[in-house]
Amino acid sequence: MDSNYISLEKDADLSTITTATVVDVVWLYITQRMGGVIGSEYAAPQGRITVNNNAAQSLYPDVAPSAWYYDAVSYVTETGLMNGVGDMFDPNANMTRGMFVTMLYRLAGSPEVEASTEFVDVGVNSWYHDAVVWAVAEGITTGTSSTTFAPAANMTRQEMATFIYRHFDKPEVTGELPFADSASVADWAEAATMFCYQNGYMTGTSNDMFSPNGFASRAMGATVLMRMHKG
Repeated sequence: MDSNYISLEKDADLSTITTATVVDVVWLYITQRMGGVIGSEYAAPQGRITVNNNAAQSLYPDVAPSAWYYDAVSYVTETGLMNGVGDMFDPNANMTRGMFVTMLYRLAGSPEVEASTEFVDVGVNSWYHDAVVWAVAEGITTGTSSTTFAPAANMTRQEMATFIYRHFDKPEVTGELPFADSASVADWAEAATMFCYQNGYMTGTSNDMFSPNGFASRAMGATVLMRMHKG
């Protein structure tokens, strides 16, 4: 039985599961069916599941080792490029402008900043203050207006591509995007989207869609950052 295809539907017959890896059966059973608590009735081995002790272990309860973003989340956590949200990673939560600029700042080594910012929505004691100051100085962002940065605003995929493109000093790009929704990419994001696609930093949300106006998730951000860090 291939454990990658195991899922637990509501009222599923769990007795039909015979052998699988611990990460795909036991992990799902404990978190989804038992609320994360193992009762005394399960203390003794029942002989129904073969446990693979070499299986990968997740750093967060909400990041299953079988998830497509598992490797990226593990990588950015272990390298200090991203932190969790409490005890969770919250992979499906939207990426905010404050989060992503902080990730790029860490990617650059978190250099010291001397100046402050004129953005009224970026407090000097905010966790993203230095990252925003750095990003403005590096030409990665100019804010949403002359006085605001909107750190809590959700970031679209084309905005993410633009920040990445500016991070690499906006090299010249040529070619055409292969996506069915390429016409939906804003003029100001075309070169950035092409750059990210051609260099493998960003791919489509499906085989033929880029979804430029869709919000980027934390899982997407972790994946992009891992690819950038690895070069």
